[in-house]
Amino acid sequence: LSLEQAIARAIEQEPSLRAARSQVEVAQGSKSQASLRPNPSVSFEWRDEPGGTDHVATVGIEWPLELFRRGERTAVADRELTTAQLVVADRERVLAADVRMRYGEVLATIRDLALLDEIVAATQNQFDLLRSRVDQGASPPLERDLLDVELRRVQADRLLQAGRIEAAVFELKRVLGMKADATLTVRDTFEDLVQRESV
Repeated sequence: LSLEQAIARAIEQEPSLRAARSQVEVAQGSKSQASLRPNPSVSFEWRDEPGGTDHVATVGIEWPLELFRRGERTAVADRELTTAQLVVADRERVLAADVRMRYGEVLATIRDLALLDEIVAATQNQFDLLRSRVDQGASPPLERDLLDVELRRVQADRLLQAGRIEAAVFELKRVLGMKADATLTVRDTFEDLVQRESV
């Protein structure tokens, strides 16, 4: 995924964002309902006196008059709709910032791992050279042993960094709404992303 695809996926998949969008639809329905006039009602009643001759039929019509209330009702509905839209926009902004941060963390840890790989390779070459010098008697074995300890320390740092990458990828998957066992590959590099975002 590129950063833009990751943001688009997160905005599409986030459950709380979908719930906020449904609140916008509710507010739109409330706004259209508030702009309508109340319905008139008609009632009919028939009364019979048991065993007698008294019969009464009543027809009633009720037509509500909205004097000076419709404008305020529609204004409140407009404000509720605006509030719901702003809540959605704010959640999208916060989610996009979270995706950017998690994506950047993944790229930064990958870059750090590449640097550690170079350090491990250089230290391994230095160790191989020093070991051959010790074998030929040109250097004392203590120097080889000290460099061996340093090589193992750098290799341990590399393993820790690989674990940090897995943790960062897991957090990015969580924000994107992906399953933990799903495959995720980032398309950008740290340098490309920094250059693109700084323009």
